[in-house]
Amino acid sequence: GASRAGSLGIRERRGYVLPSHAVLAVAAPALLEQYEAVYNSITFDFLALSPLQKNFVWLVVIGCAETPTGAHHLQDFLAAGGTLAQVNAASTLAMLAIGSRPLDIVAGGWERVAPGYSGDGAYASAIDRVAAGAGVDAGLADIALAAGQACRRDWKRVELHIIRAKAANVADGALAE
Repeated sequence: GASRAGSLGIRERRGYVLPSHAVLAVAAPALLEQYEAVYNSITFDFLALSPLQKNFVWLVVIGCAETPTGAHHLQDFLAAGGTLAQVNAASTLAMLAIGSRPLDIVAGGWERVAPGYSGDGAYASAIDRVAAGAGVDAGLADIALAAGQACRRDWKRVELHIIRAKAANVADGALAE
């Protein structure tokens, strides 16, 4: 955290300044300082996840949150050895997350008509295909989607991804990070 942040300003560190940064700089500079400390810790401290893994999670979170900023996370991901196929997987996983809610509406009826069908199963199968096709560990995909679905406040799928991650032997520290 601190070594990366150094004495640089937000624009130099992030490549952009959000309107909230400007407001806090004027109205609550101490709060801005604390916010930046937390941001730097969750972004640049690597406890259980590698830089490649953490930045993959960030890519999925940015997509799920539908945030136009965050290209610096993509730069960090690529610098850590990420591939274009994995970038595509991150964006596809975010699209799957965003598009998953209609399954809550149709799955019950479909499951009654086609007993072998499962809405959650269809969602999980799509995730597994995307992750495997890009060489992304299934546990990492579930960590990323647990975080991404939390941004979307889809608590049912946050739970699903935590259960799947634990079944894939993901450590609690990796999920927490």
